[in-house]
Amino acid sequence: MKFSFDDLYQLDSKCQKVLRSVLKLSRSNSLSCINEQNIRSADKDVLSNIILSLVDVAENSVQVLKSAADTIEQLRSDQISNQKGVIKLQNELIQKQEQLKSVRLDSNENGQHVVKKLETVVKSVVKDNERRKQLVLFGISKES
Repeated sequence: MKFSFDDLYQLDSKCQKVLRSVLKLSRSNSLSCINEQNIRSADKDVLSNIILSLVDVAENSVQVLKSAADTIEQLRSDQISNQKGVIKLQNELIQKQEQLKSVRLDSNENGQHVVKKLETVVKSVVKDNERRKQLVLFGISKES
């Protein structure tokens, strides 16, 4: 039996029906007003039917509760599995972020090193005086 909320509603309906029949039998308005004397005055056939209805309700209750327990256990297992997956993904994310930090640090250090090398290479190839005299403008024609 696969658990569903409809099972609970059906069980509730059966319980209500049995309780109404017990109230009718005892000629009471409330379950708390039922006493042994009210029940003893009832016909045996009516009492037998009520007892059989109560047995049916009890049996149905056990089935619904077992089914609900199985469903809850499955949901709990699924939740644990999902949480393990989330933890795994979080650990992967942390590793990727640390790798990214490492790459950024390397690129900053390498970038500064490249700029220094470039400055030394440019200084050695072109003398300071020549660099001051020459100006290159990109995107402007020579005629200007």
